[in-house]
Amino acid sequence: MRPTDARRRHERADPGLGPTAHRHRRRADRGGARPAALDRQRATFRWKADGLDTAGLTQRIGVSELTLGGLLNHLAFVEDL
Repeated sequence: MRPTDARRRHERADPGLGPTAHRHRRRADRGGARPAALDRQRATFRWKADGLDTAGLTQRIGVSELTLGGLLNHLAFVEDL
């Protein structure tokens, strides 16, 4: 499968991140792979958590202690370092 076919499939499955992923891929090709990867992770987390209320941010799945709210707090702390 050609990379362009994979990107098209990704954009159909996830239209919110398709153009963003392409923009980050171009930036990574110019030598900024780490910042581009971080930007992609930030965009993905923002897309997934956007619009959640307190109940959604504190919901646990299964036996895990991890919540999206806890992950958001961790990410905010690390960004401030």
